[in-house]
Amino acid sequence: MRTRHRARLETLERKDRYRRRVEPVAPFLVLAVTLAVGVTLGVLHNRWRAQNRPDPVLAGVRLAIFPFQYAGARAGGVFSTVGDWLFGGKRLSDQNRRLRAEIARLKQENQALRADAAEAARLREQLGFSQKVGRPLLAAQVIGQFTSPLFDTITVARGARDGVTLSMVARTPDGLVGQVSDVSALSSQVLLLTDANSGVGGMVVRGGKIQGVGIVQGGGRTRPLQIVYLKREDDIRIGDLVVSSGYGGVVPANIPVGRVTAVAEDRARFLKSAQIRPATALLNAREVFLLR
Repeated sequence: MRTRHRARLETLERKDRYRRRVEPVAPFLVLAVTLAVGVTLGVLHNRWRAQNRPDPVLAGVRLAIFPFQYAGARAGGVFSTVGDWLFGGKRLSDQNRRLRAEIARLKQENQALRADAAEAARLREQLGFSQKVGRPLLAAQVIGQFTSPLFDTITVARGARDGVTLSMVARTPDGLVGQVSDVSALSSQVLLLTDANSGVGGMVVRGGKIQGVGIVQGGGRTRPLQIVYLKREDDIRIGDLVVSSGYGGVVPANIPVGRVTAVAEDRARFLKSAQIRPATALLNAREVFLLR
């Protein structure tokens, strides 16, 4: 038993002495081999480059690591996409919200600019019209309408304080609107051409020549504007222009009233009448001019 134990101890001591001798040598041996291989590969690489030949060692290394490089690149793209989706979602959402708000703001500014341009064009037209008429005009803003099937009137923000009087003529650049029927200190009421109580002398004109003379009458909001008491022999056609005649001295002559849309004959009284489409949108006017 003791002999066997002693033999085992001797064996372990020999292994320990061998390990002590080998361990200091091993790192230097690995380093020497690595340097030798590196120098050899460097010399061969330079020689192959000088001969314009590819380096088979590098080609083999690249071929060996290609699957790992390709998989890493694909995984990186997937991770990048997922990262953008996970972490960039809020950023993109905020950016889209800001862009939508900016687009809405630009649309509102564009609409405001268009409205301003239309208003400027309208004011230029009215200024040119005022200069063209050659007589004093009083611009009056329309501030109300009297809605009734039988009566067509509007209220304007001009009154006695501004010099408005009864029977003053109201018109727009497009044509005749009506006459002032009531006046207060700050506002006035205008009786429209289409009102059932309205009546104005009118002429049917074509090519600068008078085709007939009659009375323009309204029938209320439910009936069309028409010119009556035309002679049977008057040559009245659809599309003819109807203007104020100036007879009576209240409404000036040659203010457009509208266009003929239909002609009817009264054989028993040897007369004609014609329906008229007004030259101006009577109930849509934003302002009118009162002739002084």
